[in-house]
Amino acid sequence: MITTKFSIASPDLAAKLTEERVERILSLINWDIQKRGLTWDINNPELKRVIAAAVLSDSNQFDSALIDAIADKTTAYLKSEETDILIESDKIIAAIINKIENSLRLGKTSEDDISTILRKVVPSSLYVDNPDVLDYTSESIGVIIADEISEERVNHLILEIKPYLPDDLADDENFLSDLRDDVWEINENQTAISYSKYTTLTGETDTESRTKLSVKQTGMPIIYVDLDKKIIKSQAFSLFIAISLVFLILSYRLKSVIGGLISITPIILTILVNFTIMAIFRIPLDIVTALIGSVAVGIGIDYTIHFTSRYKTEHAQGKTELEALDKTLETTGKAIIINALSVMMGFLVLLFGEIVPMQRFGYLIALTMLISALASITILPSLLLITKAKFIGNIGGFEAISNKFKRK
Repeated sequence: MITTKFSIASPDLAAKLTEERVERILSLINWDIQKRGLTWDINNPELKRVIAAAVLSDSNQFDSALIDAIADKTTAYLKSEETDILIESDKIIAAIINKIENSLRLGKTSEDDISTILRKVVPSSLYVDNPDVLDYTSESIGVIIADEISEERVNHLILEIKPYLPDDLADDENFLSDLRDDVWEINENQTAISYSKYTTLTGETDTESRTKLSVKQTGMPIIYVDLDKKIIKSQAFSLFIAISLVFLILSYRLKSVIGGLISITPIILTILVNFTIMAIFRIPLDIVTALIGSVAVGIGIDYTIHFTSRYKTEHAQGKTELEALDKTLETTGKAIIINALSVMMGFLVLLFGEIVPMQRFGYLIALTMLISALASITILPSLLLITKAKFIGNIGGFEAISNKFKRK
């Protein structure tokens, strides 16, 4: 990038930079018009001339309205708590304002001019302990004058642009506010253009004035992205640890690795269904919903343990596969369903809260309880019979049950 001041640019370069600025302003205005579904003639030569004249205008002529506005703002500043020098006398403030108005009519607006006025009017007793306070006050008043001049230039240009606007937008306050932002650039004394465009306009290869720019995203979006990554990583890690520990405990308790794998299958299925539903209904994975997987493992594994232990006990008492399954479903199966429903009701109470993440947590946990309970009384016994789980005992599997049904 090359930064160039209009005031020190050659006449030829200033003309080219003015043309670039006019095109950029027109492009911004055109974008705001198209955003509202309308079109206009962006290449109107008369409109370009109007904007170019505003860009090049550097007049120090002040009309009475502008002088009055500056006087009002300066008076408010000198009487406010933000003033650099405390002046309690309204008479002294009025004298300052009067001399500033006379200075503006003569086209004198520099900080030195204002500082001279202050030194003539303000009693030395007010700044003897801090002589620099007059310079600070002059600087602040200079900013007020510059801001009012900028506002005046922009408002004047908007009045000149209005006849060229679509009729629907000439009195649209929202659009006029956007338009004010679009043309504010006319108040800037310098402009920045790309190095390639600068060399095209001037034919020069100025490397000393070249400014290198780099872009790096900052702010809350970066924090949110990093937080999402950490949530996903934490979710995967916590689920892996939870399922691994449950698998090891069940394998030790059942004295069978296959038994451990069969026992955790309903829980894994429950977790998969939970995340599938979250994806289908676009439920976000946040700090609260990330807890659901691990909580589901801790609560839902109870159903698997109860069912497996009862089925093993019934089968060890000499019952057949079908008799052991019937007895388990009649006793432990009912208890599992009742327990799941009661836990569901407890978590569904969160739906009546006003915190949306907690509402999601409530109904998702309730859903996982229902799925894990149903999986424990359907998927689990099916797996036990299909695999003919030896850790249960001598199970004949589906073939044995099928043969018994055929004999009946």
